[in-house]
Amino acid sequence: MPTRVFVVHMLPSLASRFFKMAKAAEMMSRGYAWIVADALTSLLDSVDSETIEAMQGVIGVKGYIPRSNELHNFQGR
Repeated sequence: MPTRVFVVHMLPSLASRFFKMAKAAEMMSRGYAWIVADALTSLLDSVDSETIEAMQGVIGVKGYIPRSNELHNFQGR
């Protein structure tokens, strides 16, 4: 059976309900891969422990841009 990959990009309140439903539907098991976008990854400390448990195995990505003179000049423009 192939692995199904889902990329989730939504507000934490909606993601909380979504992942609890995905767990209840047994979609948080083998054969499924979950990736959450930066918007949700940055706000994970605002979700409850039940949601965090439902999200076990989820991978979060977060962009990182190191501080530099070029970045400072770009932000100034």
